[in-house]
Amino acid sequence: MLSMQHVLVARLQNASFDDTTYMAALVLPDAIRKYSKARQFSHFEKGSGGVEDSSYWSFPTYMKGLTAEAVENHLKVFAHLSESITPAVIGEDTDLEAFYSHNTHLPDKMFHGIEDHLKQDIVFDDFVRSNIDCSGKYNDEFYFKGQKMDGKELRKLIMDIEQHGMYVLAHEVYKNFGEVANQQWFEEKVKPIFKKEYPADLADTTFSYMKLYPEIDKLITDKDWSFLDKGPLPYESYKELYKDVIYFMNEGLALGDMSKVPSDYRGLPDL
Repeated sequence: MLSMQHVLVARLQNASFDDTTYMAALVLPDAIRKYSKARQFSHFEKGSGGVEDSSYWSFPTYMKGLTAEAVENHLKVFAHLSESITPAVIGEDTDLEAFYSHNTHLPDKMFHGIEDHLKQDIVFDDFVRSNIDCSGKYNDEFYFKGQKMDGKELRKLIMDIEQHGMYVLAHEVYKNFGEVANQQWFEEKVKPIFKKEYPADLADTTFSYMKLYPEIDKLITDKDWSFLDKGPLPYESYKELYKDVIYFMNEGLALGDMSKVPSDYRGLPDL
């Protein structure tokens, strides 16, 4: 899931941009990869092939003072990289229990920001795997709507899915809050949070990846919602995705049970 999607989902849950620690922590598992490199550390990926050897990291309790050297040294002492990693475009499942086991020391807002990021990713990863046949991922073979593709083609497809997902989320933000969540909105609302909570180079790098497709940005800016059902996947699929995400964050749900979200649960925006 794009960092931009993480932010908009949080906004739909009434997250305040004044709560800069939470919002920065929400994006941290993606942002910190500038220093930590391997995704497995900050996303608590399970071992490949069902091996019970999850990667983990006991995150530092601060963000502003992070440096590449500090993170490198911290990882040596407080992290573990699974010995069972088979390279693939699609990563392994997130082990949320590994996060809980190694991060009870974090301040509340950091803990909940990172927790929400991981929960959002779990649901989005399940969404991707339910729409794309990834069974041949270790051979760089994927199938979407009967069409075979390689890892490079898959990356482009997932980016298209994510960008259209941004359009759908922006529509929900507009309906619920009257805010136009275009590129300028991110400049004004989100960029200052990174500047405040992250070291300067991390803030700049993190925000540099938060870019809408120009055509998506224009549709959002113009408040033109006529293309909601013209994405890579049906509009209803996106609505169900974000229902699942918000339910998992609000109420909790047994992992692997995303299909059993009740239709009338509390805390759901008008999706």
